[in-house]
Amino acid sequence: MASPRRSIVLATGTRSRVEGRRMRWLMLVPFLFASPSWAFEPASPTASRTVAMRPVGALTVAPRPMQPVAADPATLCETAATTAEYVGRLPPRLLAAIGVTETGRVDPDTGRLRPWPWTINAEGVGQFFQTRQQAIAAVNALRARGVQSIDVGCMQVNLMYHPDAFASLEEAFDPRVNAIYAAKFLNALYAEAKDWAHAIAAYHSETPALGDAYRVLVMARWQNGDLRAAAPVGAQYQDFAPHTDAYGAFAPSGSVYRSFSGATGR
Repeated sequence: MASPRRSIVLATGTRSRVEGRRMRWLMLVPFLFASPSWAFEPASPTASRTVAMRPVGALTVAPRPMQPVAADPATLCETAATTAEYVGRLPPRLLAAIGVTETGRVDPDTGRLRPWPWTINAEGVGQFFQTRQQAIAAVNALRARGVQSIDVGCMQVNLMYHPDAFASLEEAFDPRVNAIYAAKFLNALYAEAKDWAHAIAAYHSETPALGDAYRVLVMARWQNGDLRAAAPVGAQYQDFAPHTDAYGAFAPSGSVYRSFSGATGR
């Protein structure tokens, strides 16, 4: 048991220390309330603006949004064929092989065939055009002359045999719409023939002499998987005419860009 005297001494010492700390805080009070104005006053508006300002060179400039790159016409056909195959549940690459066979144009960069959307075929003569508008003008010129059997677009759908396929020529030359209709037509032919080989031949012509040769060509491209095979030896391909006045009048056979063999009958 601790002695009473020691307890008293400890209590007295503790009280002395507490009172000492209290005295020191009381001595600081005048200094706290007498502190200079900068200790508690908010910064002036000028100071705030100065802090917020940055040199012009330090500003971050947002990059300009990139403009979408327009797809080349051949890519439009290729993409449309792939989409139509999926939507129409066709065998993969079949419609793409038909597109290359129907409107294959030599790619000047690769030397291989790729489908071309601005293509027409009438009276056994086919032409490539540089733009959709030029192709439409050629179709209108042909119709003005009384020509009705005209194949148009990526998949060369015949406007006379399929009068309800498209609402307008603009739609007929829309690669996506053209390919989707071709897929529907091909499915209908398959439903009748129960065989893709016969459906392919009928897509081109129900005349065996025309359809069989076409079927062989499409089947070879489809089964080999090379949809951009080089042009056959001896085929004559010419690019777009350098002048545009021939488009409206539908260039005669002597200046066509590509000749097709016979009427298709689609």
